[in-house]
Amino acid sequence: MQMTVLDVTKQIFASTHRRLLNAVEDLADEELARRPTPGSHSIGFELWHAARANDAFAVLLSTMTPALRERLGTVEQIWMSEALAEAWHLDPARLGPYQSGTGMSDEDAAAVQLPAKPVLVDYARRAFAAAEAAVDAVDDRDAVTVVPSGGKWPGDQTVVWYILFYYGHDDWVLGYTSALRRTQGLKRVES
Repeated sequence: MQMTVLDVTKQIFASTHRRLLNAVEDLADEELARRPTPGSHSIGFELWHAARANDAFAVLLSTMTPALRERLGTVEQIWMSEALAEAWHLDPARLGPYQSGTGMSDEDAAAVQLPAKPVLVDYARRAFAAAEAAVDAVDDRDAVTVVPSGGKWPGDQTVVWYILFYYGHDDWVLGYTSALRRTQGLKRVES
């Protein structure tokens, strides 16, 4: 079977999640929580932020076209359905828009006390898997469907634009995570 551009896009989207999880696999809780400078985030915060973005993206993608709504059905954010802010003793009002870490001040981000590594990584794995399942449901027709932005994005965009936007976000988080590892003197993570 011949690979399409959409097939490659789906593979790259998922591979970035695997690489991000690989980048935290060998870390202890202290290394996940360490902030090398007052203005930097921790690796754990970055993993949580990427997971939150993907958790929300799975829901967003499931609503973009009638065909995706039919194929995916009702998709709920893991974060919301499991009330993880409450379970993790976090104040939702201090987690930025959509409780995602976006737009938080450095001080507020530094104050976020995330759970132990196994709990955090479990959430990230599940959020990434939900986003990947939603992306896998996209077919060629969906991919080129233009979705009204409602003023949130720079103009109306295609479904594949959103997939690439979220891939770019995850790739940026992966790069930042790699840099944070190096500031701690930790070994370089292979892709």
